[in-house]
Amino acid sequence: DATTTALNLSDAVRAKNVFVTSIHTVQPDYDVNKAIAPKSWVQAFTGAKHPSYLEVYDDDNALRKSIEAYFGDRAITADRLEQEATLFKVMRSERLVVLAILAFVVVLASFGIVSALTIIALEKKSDIYTLWSMGTSNAQLRSIFFKNGLLIVLAGWAVGLSLGTTIILIQKYVGVVSLGSGYIQEYYPVVLSWKHYLLTTSIVLSIGTAISMWSTGKVIQQINET
Repeated sequence: DATTTALNLSDAVRAKNVFVTSIHTVQPDYDVNKAIAPKSWVQAFTGAKHPSYLEVYDDDNALRKSIEAYFGDRAITADRLEQEATLFKVMRSERLVVLAILAFVVVLASFGIVSALTIIALEKKSDIYTLWSMGTSNAQLRSIFFKNGLLIVLAGWAVGLSLGTTIILIQKYVGVVSLGSGYIQEYYPVVLSWKHYLLTTSIVLSIGTAISMWSTGKVIQQINET
């Protein structure tokens, strides 16, 4: 009857008052499904004497090989990144987008080299004619303008890298950009990585060198036409 059903449901549900000491926020998938409690309290509440699973910290590759060798096709092994494959794919895609934007900005900024070299050529036109009369070849003039363009690129690279490093250090140790309330990390996390330094340097120098070579040829061509 209804009374018996109600009693059975009451017996089937365990309830106990607990005191919440803190609230943790990682990401919505974890926040709505997980709670952290002492092992002894959980065992007393559920009546379980042994944990349902263990987290083993070891070398990932060695542990994966041993598990796959023991269980074969009966078990699927996945590390933390593989369990959240979609999330980390999105994060990697964001990094590629940032690199593409960086390369695009560098290309636009590098066209300033064309203007700078053109202005130099116009200002030094009489000196260029003097060098020509003294036997200077177009190849030597091209080398001079190319080195000027390369110096502009190196100066921009040094200033940009120094400014970026300063901003990262300020964010890391002082904190300017905040994540808002409800996050474990108060400020947006940043890190200095030598790999990113090398990647940024290679992008800037390769694009800047290519633009310098192209602009040098255009400047020499304009001088010859005048």
